[in-house]
Amino acid sequence: MFNIGPVAFAEPWLLLSLMGVPLVWFMLRTMPPVPNTYKFSALWLITQSQSSRQFTDRAPLWIVIIRLTYISLLIIALANPKMHSFQHLNGSHPLLIVIDNGWASGSGWQQRSQTANKLISAAELKKKDIFVATTAREPDRKSRLAGPLTVSEALLLVDQIIPKPWSIDPLFLTQDKVKKQLPRYFETHWISDGIFNSKKFHVIEHLKKYGPVLLLQNKSLGPTIISYIKHKGLTLQATVMRSTAELEGKTKLSAVNKDNRVITTSNITFKKGELTKTVEVRLPEKKKNEINRFVLQNEANAAAVYLVDESLKKVSVGIATRINSQSPHPLLNEVFYLKTALSDSSYTKKGTLDKLSKKNIPIILVPDAYQISIEEKANIRKWVEAGGTLIRFSGPNLAANLEGESEEANDSLIPVKLRGRERAFGGSLSWQQPLNITTFNRNSPLSNLPRYKDVLVRRQLLATPAPTLKQQTWASLSDGTPIITAKNKGDGRIILFHTTATPEWSDLVISGQFVEMLQRLIKSKRTRANSAYLSNLSALKLLDGFGQLRVPPTSDIIIPNIGLAKKLKPGPIHPPGFYGSSSAPAAFNLSLTAKDIKSETVIPRGIETSNFDLVNVVNLSAHLFYLALGLLLIDTLIILFLNNDRINFFTKTLPKVSLLFLIILLGIFVDIISNSALADSKLSSADRFALTASSQTRLVFAKSGTHETDVLSLSALRTLTDALRERTAASLGDPLGVNIESYDLAFFNILFCPLSALKEPLSINVQNRLNNFMDNGGILFIDSQNAIESRRSVREITSLVPKLRAIGPHLNIFPLVPITRQHTLMRSFYILKSFPGRFSNEILWVRNRQFSKFGELTPIIAGTNDWIRAWAKNKQGDFVFSMSQKAHSQRELSIRFGINLVIYALTGNYKSDQLHTNNILKRIAK
Repeated sequence: MFNIGPVAFAEPWLLLSLMGVPLVWFMLRTMPPVPNTYKFSALWLITQSQSSRQFTDRAPLWIVIIRLTYISLLIIALANPKMHSFQHLNGSHPLLIVIDNGWASGSGWQQRSQTANKLISAAELKKKDIFVATTAREPDRKSRLAGPLTVSEALLLVDQIIPKPWSIDPLFLTQDKVKKQLPRYFETHWISDGIFNSKKFHVIEHLKKYGPVLLLQNKSLGPTIISYIKHKGLTLQATVMRSTAELEGKTKLSAVNKDNRVITTSNITFKKGELTKTVEVRLPEKKKNEINRFVLQNEANAAAVYLVDESLKKVSVGIATRINSQSPHPLLNEVFYLKTALSDSSYTKKGTLDKLSKKNIPIILVPDAYQISIEEKANIRKWVEAGGTLIRFSGPNLAANLEGESEEANDSLIPVKLRGRERAFGGSLSWQQPLNITTFNRNSPLSNLPRYKDVLVRRQLLATPAPTLKQQTWASLSDGTPIITAKNKGDGRIILFHTTATPEWSDLVISGQFVEMLQRLIKSKRTRANSAYLSNLSALKLLDGFGQLRVPPTSDIIIPNIGLAKKLKPGPIHPPGFYGSSSAPAAFNLSLTAKDIKSETVIPRGIETSNFDLVNVVNLSAHLFYLALGLLLIDTLIILFLNNDRINFFTKTLPKVSLLFLIILLGIFVDIISNSALADSKLSSADRFALTASSQTRLVFAKSGTHETDVLSLSALRTLTDALRERTAASLGDPLGVNIESYDLAFFNILFCPLSALKEPLSINVQNRLNNFMDNGGILFIDSQNAIESRRSVREITSLVPKLRAIGPHLNIFPLVPITRQHTLMRSFYILKSFPGRFSNEILWVRNRQFSKFGELTPIIAGTNDWIRAWAKNKQGDFVFSMSQKAHSQRELSIRFGINLVIYALTGNYKSDQLHTNNILKRIAK
């Protein structure tokens, strides 16, 4: 690049042609005009000889200037000048591009990515070293700072960056190891997510010590989120927040089921200055229980999605009661306290045990005042054994009944054997003071329940000591005596509170602890085996940075016990999503608050800000070509005018030339308008990718998501592309990396795919994409990069085939068979006997031709010889990795195999006829 002010030339050596312009000047000034030939009579000669018109013997100065101008413009246009309007890039100091890629960056990510690409292009014009840093933590704890990078490496890296579904952590830029990687002086351009807080400002102040810092922002792209959703009576109440309140705003809140169908939509309007909005969603009970998640439309971030699990879905709970069995005063009525505690999480129904059990109600609460008859006991036993959950409360009635019951009756609908009398604390005849509930069984639904110091128990029913008492105790007092016990009975469960459901014996029922206890117990009924509370949960589906649910890349992503998960913050180790079993998934949301989304409206002094639109690079070549063409047309008109008499010029020549001139101007105008419309439309990354991919035949590789692997793949395909250009007639463009989850593969003949790019297991969407690619004639080349040097028998089953089956069980590539030496691939360009990479294993897998749609044309070629590393070069043009055997010959054979592979993909089996050459020659000889 050669810079002149804001203009840079991609081909500066062409500017040397301007040195020949003075020679053109000399030729135009010295050479006379071409003489005209006339057919005339003697009379015409006499009349013309008296004409006063004068002819010059050289071109006029103003014509020479016009001609020199459009010649110079043409030369400058060929030098490919580019003008950047980004004036903040000063000098040739290195450039650090910091990209916020947390949850708030999902909305408007395309514009942020385009801004980064424009910054890289501007840095190329300024010949700056490029460093790229991301602020969101990575799952594998890899470095978030890369550099110095070439332009192609920087563009590839930016294309790989995607928003993460958790908050950013920019403080790593202040660490010592980051300081060592960065130069002493550099300028920073920070592409912000629209949220400005003290943590970000602190990092900016630190970076200002090393050079100027520019904060790029777009207030219109501030995020809007769903903070939380809760029950309020018979409705669901959603709290929606936004980061900026400078303008009015509108959005829509949709409730979506697990099949991605919208159940209901609510309109939300933010007034100017309003940051928070509360919306009530009214739905029938059945529809509420179908909700899988709430989504804000036109918002593409993980916080704009609120996942719904069983905890937010109300369940029907029965409360056993009889007429006149409870006190008419609500503060002495057990049903009043139970119904109040369950109002936000369940639908309560009252009735006798017989009626409730027949209504298929899964959970029934039995207050102490309810006397269970002998007939009801028999029916309730069957109901519990069939899967029901019975929750009983102690009190004076239960204590009195136990005194007269037999041991068998004592064990019937009570989880543990009880002593006949209650135990009192804090009375005038008691030495003990009221006790707190301090211990919860780790293997119970009450695990990690918060402790309330102000909840005191004054009376309890004591359990009789037994070997199994500790396992059956879910909560105990500070002295170790049980306050909640449970026992499984058949498919159901019996739970007993050893205190009353009124404040008579304890403060439990008037505390928030009691509400959460009942909610946990109801949830435990839905999860049946308590998997959501008793153990670590594996990820089912995870939210990505755009708020979409995805299948997790590995099965190693887990979250601890859901009670503990409430204390966790979503991050790379515990990303938000659904965890647990598919029958009863547990939701782990971002659950952001106003503090998390609050953005400072006043940016501290000394921090320079700008909009994304400030970055722009304009190619001047087309404009200069148009200007040179216009001057050429003017020169043509002048010559025609001078070489014709005025009457012929205005009657014959001028109309024809004018028509041609108007047609050319119309074409230029349409081209300018179309280019302007194209620029204004801001093509998406997918559209830009389609334009690039379709413009020229290219080699492509599947991105693995790992920067080092992708750089190796890009380097290897560059080496192979150069070899094809030198040795064959194939004219290939520069190789590309593609994301097989999103980009269209129809533009390519062959896809080079390191095995690490295929995440196990592949989603159905990716498998369908690859199947469509192969069904339309594409070839998938898989390099597992894990070969060993020893030869293996063809009969021996390698680990590659089972691995491929595990990765893509629905891929149309099976059955796989070893390639034979008669295969067209072995002689598509070079005649080969083997196909070495860094290693020289003799097994290369192709699809059995009997199952292939195109006969001998295989849709897949897979092996373990590590061809990618055999072809990879560093920046100096030297091969990066050594070979397992004779370096030069094996490297050459690996490149020849790569050429055969590409020619086979481009031409198919056109050389398969050569396989019969020997037979044809023998027949001719006969």
